[in-house]
Amino acid sequence: MRESSQPYQADSAIDVLLSPTNRGIKLYPEDNDFIRLEHRIRHLFSMTEQIINYQYLQNIKLKQKGNCPGTMPRKYLEGWNFDDLAKDRDLFYPHVTNLEASGNIWVSLIRDINADTLFGRGFGDLIQPTHSSSCPYWAKMPTQKYYLGASVSDLKNIMDNHGGDEEVNPIQLTDNIFWHSPNGTFDPCQCTETIGGQHSDLGQVLLSKPFPEEMPENGAPPLEDCGAVIFGHNKSLVWFRCDTEDFQESVHLPSANESDSDFHDSGVGRSFGSSSAFKLHIEAPTPAQYKVGIVCALPKELLAVRALFDEEHEYVTPPAHDTNYYSFGRIGRYNVVAACLPFGEYGTNSAAAVVIHLRRSFTEVEFCLLVGIGGGVPSAKNDIRRGDVVVSLPTNTDTGVIQSDLGEVHPNSAFEPTGRLQRPPRVLLSAISHLQSDPRTCRTQLRNYINDVKNCNPGYKHPGSKFDTLFASDCQHNAAHETCEQCDGPVIPRKPRRPKGPHIHYGLIASSNQVMRDAASRDRLGAKHNILCFEMEAAGVTNAIPCLVIRGICDYADSHKNKLWQEYAAAKAAAYCAIIEVVFQNLK
Repeated sequence: MRESSQPYQADSAIDVLLSPTNRGIKLYPEDNDFIRLEHRIRHLFSMTEQIINYQYLQNIKLKQKGNCPGTMPRKYLEGWNFDDLAKDRDLFYPHVTNLEASGNIWVSLIRDINADTLFGRGFGDLIQPTHSSSCPYWAKMPTQKYYLGASVSDLKNIMDNHGGDEEVNPIQLTDNIFWHSPNGTFDPCQCTETIGGQHSDLGQVLLSKPFPEEMPENGAPPLEDCGAVIFGHNKSLVWFRCDTEDFQESVHLPSANESDSDFHDSGVGRSFGSSSAFKLHIEAPTPAQYKVGIVCALPKELLAVRALFDEEHEYVTPPAHDTNYYSFGRIGRYNVVAACLPFGEYGTNSAAAVVIHLRRSFTEVEFCLLVGIGGGVPSAKNDIRRGDVVVSLPTNTDTGVIQSDLGEVHPNSAFEPTGRLQRPPRVLLSAISHLQSDPRTCRTQLRNYINDVKNCNPGYKHPGSKFDTLFASDCQHNAAHETCEQCDGPVIPRKPRRPKGPHIHYGLIASSNQVMRDAASRDRLGAKHNILCFEMEAAGVTNAIPCLVIRGICDYADSHKNKLWQEYAAAKAAAYCAIIEVVFQNLK
């Protein structure tokens, strides 16, 4: 790469991207030529241009509505996941994070200049001093604070293009935003002047009119084109504007001397996962606009699914005959309606009743995803472990789900299931083929979604591989103890996995109204039909509506069942549910 002739300036990156030498760099071969850096630049430019257009149109709508509270409160900071942009994911669904009142000025500035937010980590390194004598605390953007870094050259461009005025006091940055510089913010930090000195508060302040009468007037700060400033709250100026347009005096604002644990960041940092971490509640679409149904047996399963909604919608009251209670939202471009079995009810009959009501009330639902937990069937052929995901997929002889308690008993007590359940819809089978062809992407996306669920509820974290013990089939659980620490039967040795991380299994799922807790029966039926998982709802759903069954493995369908892995397994199933939704939409 040819570097800029003026490195470490605000426009240095642009110089690098515009260099003909750099743009001609070969990245990798394709057909009779090469994909070059220029192609990558144009691709990213096109994506960012669409983001800018979206933000511009949104701001126009807000201004037409008077930018009044309730239209889009300033506590909602809308933006885009930088990681999605960098990795070419389908990113055109804005994310929303909730700002505390002291950070609302960010949103006001963004709307004034039609800017876009990129959520991510490590952006505090983008602006750094060029000399090494600076205070280490202020050498880059301090994390876990409401700070916003900007180069002076960019600020001057903002003033030129958005009604600013450098000559007034305080400086007018835009038509509506003013820049107040408290005394001492351009002085060296105290920690560099005295041994053991505390850090100074060097944050500049952005405010909007009318100002409080108590606010002091200071002279305009010295503006050097090659410099940069950090905006935030300064302990000498404790005012901020709340969402109702009134100024408030802060009782407690973050200062440079507070610990990171004392203040929650804006979402740009470790607290931000994705759009699922913070949700914008909007008015619900009409019932006819919901295209996908999701059914869960347990509230903990539905909680994991709802954690991955990109939007949550207001509740739609179903018809009087419908006894379901629904959750409404959006995953990707599609609106989804989710329901859970009534508390304490299990089995195929209850699941069938729930999905029949769902389809009657939401007639445009195209298919259903049955999402939750199940018992795995480990074998020499199928290395299934707790935390894996099993997805129903047709085999040569079966449709993906068999009802293991409906069939004929032959001599010698041999059981043979009868009848055939409906296959998953063709478009979802195409989506599965797409995921199988790129397992690395699937694993990466799964991890991201699982982290999103875990960020919403830490109880859904991985319990630890040391608690994933597979006992021999003839080892019965010691009923006198809640855990398996006292179970002294033989343990099946298993090698550590390579690579580590989520594993997806596709094949046959057995469904019945009986809980499978017998390892011998599990192994016998599993070996005969190549069953990967046992569960209790799928047989009641698949014939009522086109359906795909997604199960996170929480136990091994034996006497050693316990609930330790249920939350994590539910998070894994919900994560795959979100992935298949997005892939389906892209294929469609």
